[in-house]
Amino acid sequence: MNYKEVEFVIEKNQEVVSDVLASLLGEIGFESFLPNETSFLAYCQTDFFDEDALRLVIKNFPIEANISFLVRDAEQKNWNETWEKDFSLFEVCDACVVRHPQTILSKTYDYEVVIEPKMAFGSGYHETTRLVMNKMLQMDFSGKEVLDMGCGTAVLAILASKLQAKNIAAIDIDEFSFQNALHNCTLNGVKNIDVKLGDARLLFEQQFDIILANINRNILLNDMKRYVSVLKEKGCLLLSGFYAEDVEIISAKAKSLGLKKQDEHFDNNWALVCFEK
Repeated sequence: MNYKEVEFVIEKNQEVVSDVLASLLGEIGFESFLPNETSFLAYCQTDFFDEDALRLVIKNFPIEANISFLVRDAEQKNWNETWEKDFSLFEVCDACVVRHPQTILSKTYDYEVVIEPKMAFGSGYHETTRLVMNKMLQMDFSGKEVLDMGCGTAVLAILASKLQAKNIAAIDIDEFSFQNALHNCTLNGVKNIDVKLGDARLLFEQQFDIILANINRNILLNDMKRYVSVLKEKGCLLLSGFYAEDVEIISAKAKSLGLKKQDEHFDNNWALVCFEK
């Protein structure tokens, strides 16, 4: 999958402006953000990139700021190099760890997930992945039918398997993620995960007890009706991939579809909301 990389130069109050800018960019399709010392990088799938919408965000920016930007194609090779160089181990909690296959652990954990991320999202480093995994560890997955929507590396699906879920469907629209998810399932020796290439249109027959969807806000709002259609009565829908400011609109959409909010959790302004059907 091809991405546009947009480099923003912010002349003053970079930290505050970057936080607000990331929130607004998430509303127009941007998925990930990387601040550094001199600029702020944001990434959007090429098919969803709208430069006119981007210029409108800058024009109507809610606080005084001097922001300039440069758009270029993101190099897929650089994503691979970054993943391979940076990811080694992430401790979700005392009971669970996510590690690279070459990383040797110095202690034992109740749950160990081996991930070779390649280009797929979901090493465990990101706040939203941590939020979902922590919540999963508090839930009963035994014998459950589970859907991991937008599975990326399949880190959540693999944890669900290790938590004794019966069957897991893991779906991602990205070819790289699809292949990487298959690879990571093999690394972990799990055989009850059905990895599929596609989007929410694949959801029509199988019913699920638990649905995990760690995707950006706009996709969640667009596809939530389909999630609800394949969620069993009393089933649980865990949504993440959006900011704390987006909880209200996510919750309103869920309520309109007959869902009841159970709880919500936050990590560095990223949010997780749990609903019951």
